[in-house]
Amino acid sequence: MASVTLNSGTEAGPVQLTVSTTTAGGNTISSTGIPVIIRAGPPAHINADIDINAITPVGGGFYELEAAALVWDEFTNPVEDSTQVYWSLIPDSLGDIVGNSFTNNENLNGDHYAGMAWTRIYYNSGVIFDTMQIVARTWGANGDTVRTFVNADADSAQIIPFYPGTLTVTPSASFHDFGTDPTNPWPVLLTANLTDYYNNPIFGGRILFSAIGFDHFEDLDGNTVNPPIALTNEQGVAQMVVFFDRGLCTPNFNAEDEVISYDPFTAYVWGTLIDPQITASEQMSIELRRSIPE
Repeated sequence: MASVTLNSGTEAGPVQLTVSTTTAGGNTISSTGIPVIIRAGPPAHINADIDINAITPVGGGFYELEAAALVWDEFTNPVEDSTQVYWSLIPDSLGDIVGNSFTNNENLNGDHYAGMAWTRIYYNSGVIFDTMQIVARTWGANGDTVRTFVNADADSAQIIPFYPGTLTVTPSASFHDFGTDPTNPWPVLLTANLTDYYNNPIFGGRILFSAIGFDHFEDLDGNTVNPPIALTNEQGVAQMVVFFDRGLCTPNFNAEDEVISYDPFTAYVWGTLIDPQITASEQMSIELRRSIPE
């Protein structure tokens, strides 16, 4: 009877063990077997990410977001099951994360994969569009820290995603006659209102304003802007001014080449939240006319 300490060596694979002894008559007898297969070495690399398309409202103004980390050894083998992975948020005031998970645990869909650890993040409406760092870490062969950030290939700052709620854009007028008001181009104030799934106003959303037939856009300070993007304030409101030219109403002529009327033009305005998730408002119409008395 004998015992042996098994060293996993430098890479994954079968470990062949040979045992030999010498008989009283001087003969050597031996036996060879493969008592164990090393699936992987200790953690050497870790990569983490989130799916911004898989957010769940869980009530009380809070959302659940899933995160995952893939852990592999020096030779790209997924590490053994139940390897511990620890999670944290920077800053920790933006949300709550289940701080301890392990490889081959189940995700929210009930699936599990070798070398992959899943966890969950919870946050509320007030921190949407803030930036945070999601950190995943484990330990290597010599107790050294193996760590990564979600979005590590960029600047590791992750925008807290928006779960689609409601975006509305309302023009200050829905009708204008250039014949009675010759102001040209004619300005219309557009007001966007952004709320989330819980109908809470969302601060810091970038709204891209759009229009059919517009001449140009200006911000509230009278500066021409292109592209016309404005941030929502603490009430979830963003505003932009759009201008329309009376030339949109095309003239009709009589036999003497005199203008007898102008065709009306229907302009449309809307807005789009350009941060994840992309959310667009319904299009609102503005009827433009040009009566003869002008």
